[in-house]
Amino acid sequence: MSKLDEEKTIILLWGLPGSGKTTYANEICKQPGFRQRSTYSESPFKIIDLDYYKDRPDRMRHLKSDTDAYLRSRSKLILDGFVVTNLAATNILEMIYKDFDSNFLLSNKSMFQLSSYKLKYEIVLWEPDVEACIWNDFERRFNNSKITIENAKFEEPSDELIKKFNITITRKKVVKKPNHAIWARMNGVSLNKDDTMTSESWCLGGTAGSCWSDEKSNVSSSPQPVSFERLDDLLSKVCPNINFMKYKEISNQFVSIETTGDSDYYGGHTEYAHYECNIKDLYDYLLENGDIKEPTYKSVKNFVVPKDGEEDFAEEDYDIKGRKLIID
Repeated sequence: MSKLDEEKTIILLWGLPGSGKTTYANEICKQPGFRQRSTYSESPFKIIDLDYYKDRPDRMRHLKSDTDAYLRSRSKLILDGFVVTNLAATNILEMIYKDFDSNFLLSNKSMFQLSSYKLKYEIVLWEPDVEACIWNDFERRFNNSKITIENAKFEEPSDELIKKFNITITRKKVVKKPNHAIWARMNGVSLNKDDTMTSESWCLGGTAGSCWSDEKSNVSSSPQPVSFERLDDLLSKVCPNINFMKYKEISNQFVSIETTGDSDYYGGHTEYAHYECNIKDLYDYLLENGDIKEPTYKSVKNFVVPKDGEEDFAEEDYDIKGRKLIID
């Protein structure tokens, strides 16, 4: 196949922060045979984080250089960032197609020339849902995007933009994260993808291999922690008056000990264990028993970071990470 027949696809994600763009991009990249961190040419997708370039001097030039380089070996680029206007979309898409000034090209003679390939453009657009986006954006980053979500000028892709690049548009609705995930975030808990919280692991022992003989030396085990400290911290925060019997019931019902193994190049192998708790099941149990309340949009929206130098505050007005909870 000649370059003129080879097709490259540019997928621009269009939506407010918290819409689910990054989640969508990562899900696309789970197709069989794709490895996100791979540098091999057979990987079809590459996600480009547009936010990475926002504070860089001459950001469009850097973005152009990177997109050209990635498209040498990838057939599809996913542009993930804060794009909600026709001007922003036009600037980005025109930048990808057009060459820079001749001086820049002379200093970058190996630069990939997209003009010799067929370019296909797609937009995946999330319909604006301010409340759902603020909900989803909670605790995603050190600083939230609440002000931008509430005040951003959201535009529909114009006919001019669509015709100019012959764009195909796919529309999606924002899906709110489940209540238990937001509750966990509000209480300083980081969840795994299967909704579990885990402890630090401890070593159960093992053997160390050798390349010169069949003899193997033992790997010492480490003591098992007496309790699941992360769970204890969570329960002391959300159920400060919990009694011992209820604590034991929760531990027996929701905590398990899971094991994993790790092997190395020389035949060494060790086993590790950790405590694990399914936070969704724990949340449902505590909610059903009246120990906690469901998080609300208002409680999420009113979380703010305390200002530097703020003093004389009541400890109960702050969460585990030092963020102040304001209740109207």
